[in-house]
Amino acid sequence: MVTTELALDAPSPVQPLLSLQHVSKQFPGRSGGAPVLAVDDVSLDVAPGEVLGLVGESGCGKTTLTRVIMQLLDASAGSISFDGKELTDMSRRDLLAVRREMQIVLQDPYASLNPRMRVHDIVAEPLHTHHLVPKGRKGRAAARETVSSLLESVGLDPAVQDRYPHEFSGGQRQRIGIARALALEPRLVVCDEPVSALDVSVQAQILKLLRTLQTERGLSYVFVSHDLSVMRQVADRIAVMYLGQIVEIAETEELFHHPRHPYTQALLSAVPLAATAATDTPARTRVVLAGDPPSPANPPSGCRFRTRCPLAREACAEERPPLMQQGAPGHEAACFFPVDSIAELAAEQARRQPSAV
Repeated sequence: MVTTELALDAPSPVQPLLSLQHVSKQFPGRSGGAPVLAVDDVSLDVAPGEVLGLVGESGCGKTTLTRVIMQLLDASAGSISFDGKELTDMSRRDLLAVRREMQIVLQDPYASLNPRMRVHDIVAEPLHTHHLVPKGRKGRAAARETVSSLLESVGLDPAVQDRYPHEFSGGQRQRIGIARALALEPRLVVCDEPVSALDVSVQAQILKLLRTLQTERGLSYVFVSHDLSVMRQVADRIAVMYLGQIVEIAETEELFHHPRHPYTQALLSAVPLAATAATDTPARTRVVLAGDPPSPANPPSGCRFRTRCPLAREACAEERPPLMQQGAPGHEAACFFPVDSIAELAAEQARRQPSAV
């Protein structure tokens, strides 16, 4: 009887809002060359109200993955579900309804807004596309009222809605893009490097705004960036990508304090000191990776990072390491020979390098 009562009182697991299972995206090669596997067997979940960060070097597949999540690109393999609904085999009509709950904020505020449209028309366009306001005078009045409210929520004066994008700064344009993304009251917003094109002082304002909106509206974010110091300010968990694969995923502070994959450690060693002052990184040890990332059209066998890894051994060429729990619950890394600190990785790198003559 006691066992039954305990079982009944046990909390049920929270269903993820977004779930990716073994998702891949392949593009045809140029001029009949080898196909490019831009996203390779990615599995991850985003919980309701969570901010999941996606970080990695340029060309690692982050943006392609976001386009696949939004169904702007079809996945070559795998499953993508939103709130329990499978997206990959959904009809265009059904997908249109789901897209009300999934929106995107793009990287370049200078290219993502139509220069021929007024701010009002840019922000109100989703309302008309999804028939959320009636036609006629009443509909125009309702749309104007909604746009005014959205502009206020992102820190802009509603009076600016009759102006054109070229009359605004980069930070103001990004606020307009955020207002447009919020027009349909989505549950998930994909932020594809939303501050990388902005000045540092403006970046801080936009990040604060995104965090405030996330808290007020209960939003979930997939937040893409190549900057770990930015990611630390917004993300609850961080997934690290390398050459189309997730190589490590953990809660943000766990990742900063106890990185396990050599690639993550190399990225963290390059973060400015002020951004990592609270970590246990001793004396800001720097790990400089040799060479460039391999071509996704001709990736290495086994572990894709092995050609640049200071810890690589023969086993790394023979088999791809799966994501395995490393330390704290929920902390997973795809490495057969993880080390405990950046300093340990740097020491091994120095030991393997020949001494200068």
